[in-house]
Amino acid sequence: MKKIFKSIIIIFTILLFTSCVDPEPYVFDYKELVNEIKTVELIDYKYDNPKIIKKFSEILPYNFELETVEKVLAEENKNDFLKELTSVGFFSEPFSMSNSACGLGIKLLYNNDDFIIMSCPERGKITYCFCVKFNSMREVIEVFTLSHKPNFINLANKYFNVNIG
Repeated sequence: MKKIFKSIIIIFTILLFTSCVDPEPYVFDYKELVNEIKTVELIDYKYDNPKIIKKFSEILPYNFELETVEKVLAEENKNDFLKELTSVGFFSEPFSMSNSACGLGIKLLYNNDDFIIMSCPERGKITYCFCVKFNSMREVIEVFTLSHKPNFINLANKYFNVNIG
């Protein structure tokens, strides 16, 4: 009986430790970003009813009418910003996320008019992280999430002199 109990404990322990794995990192390719990003913008997205979702199919279409461009990063700072963005830390598979951008965020606009929206405001005790790449037709291409929100906020503060958290 003791051997069976020990065996069960060992198997349970092995399962516990092997199932606790971080999701795969999402890595931006600096060379790709430098060659393909047209502008980096600070935006304010006026959506007041974000919801936490687990399915990507629940992401709302991007509505340009809700977007206000607050600042466009100066061209001479763009490459430095993109270099630092590659070290912010993202995961490729969010556990949960917001169904829409909301509040202040960063927009990366590609030469082909695809774009990435990254916002992560807190409202009350809830953080509404939204990191999505859309094509020019406003369809979702990729979804990822921040692995360390303070790095993202510090980057935005440094280049746009604003607190987006």
